[in-house]
Amino acid sequence: MGFMGCGKSSIASHISESMQLDYIDTDQEIERHQTLSISELFDRFGEPHFRNLELELAHQLSNYKQSIISTGGGFLLQKEVSQICQKLGPIVFLKTSFKTILDRLNNDESRPLARNRTHLEALYNSRQSEYERLASWSINTDNKTIEDISQLVWSYYENYSS
Repeated sequence: MGFMGCGKSSIASHISESMQLDYIDTDQEIERHQTLSISELFDRFGEPHFRNLELELAHQLSNYKQSIISTGGGFLLQKEVSQICQKLGPIVFLKTSFKTILDRLNNDESRPLARNRTHLEALYNSRQSEYERLASWSINTDNKTIEDISQLVWSYYENYSS
């Protein structure tokens, strides 16, 4: 879990490949089922509709066993979604500075909530405490490679499982 651009998809994909686990990206699943991009869903139907699609998907996540799940940045901020996901296993917060987020999202037009920098920073600031509250663990991703972060996530998970 974490803000857009923190590396959720990259880290989850890397862990899934390394550990030979199934990988689910909630945004990709929604896009696949809706045959529209996240931007198109936001533009055509608005954010509340998209959040309902996330909730529907959350109810299906228990069908996936031994899986790494990467969520969109707002996915776990819905109370019902977070309650469902907390029952599935540990939740890792990939904590990333706003400066790093800006560097990573540089001119990325595919993210509807990142189109306005002022709005983006306010959104970033408003979500940080909730991410901290929901997380089983927090990992600072600034100045770390995908491999380093993946190793930290996996080591936390191994300790959690034992």
